[in-house]
Amino acid sequence: MTKHTFAVHSKTLGILVAVLAGFTLLTLHYMGVTAAIAQQVAMAGLIVGLLIFVSGMLTSFLFQVKKKKSIHHDDGTIAATALIRCMIAICIADEELDEREIKMISKIYKQLMNTEMAEDEILYAAEEMQREETTIGEELAHINNTLYDDLRTKILKASLYILTADGSVDVREEQMLEEIRKGLKYSKGKLERAKKAFFAERGLKSKL
Repeated sequence: MTKHTFAVHSKTLGILVAVLAGFTLLTLHYMGVTAAIAQQVAMAGLIVGLLIFVSGMLTSFLFQVKKKKSIHHDDGTIAATALIRCMIAICIADEELDEREIKMISKIYKQLMNTEMAEDEILYAAEEMQREETTIGEELAHINNTLYDDLRTKILKASLYILTADGSVDVREEQMLEEIRKGLKYSKGKLERAKKAFFAERGLKSKL
């Protein structure tokens, strides 16, 4: 059970216990149990319910603080993950990822992010994406607001590097680039300008 789920369940359970305590008080009263005992039982229930509810509220608060911190203070990690997963998505568009492509992803990642990514981590991410049938466009759309323009540019550049690495681009790879464009919320015109700049920078003719 995640912390978020625990928080939701705790708050609900706390309310239910408190309501049950009130219902128990009425029941004991009608059963002829002395008022003092009935009040003690009901009070115990109310206290337990309150403690559970407060626990849920506190867990929920801490979860939100941690969530916000991870988004605002770890943008580099988010971008790095997105960059890797975009390259993988393009490479596995044909449902395969060979050793040459893994090495290529690792090389491009190091070039753009100035840090290394272990090849076994790339392979694990690829297997996970295939298993979960990841839609890269939806992933990017979800995190897009946390990315700076420079990070979006790097993600797109990494995608273009991968697309043009083997000298040919098939229909599935083009479709994957279109998903990435939508996920980054780039207009078609902006993508075309980015492609022209990419090819001009490398002294190549456009293949897309």
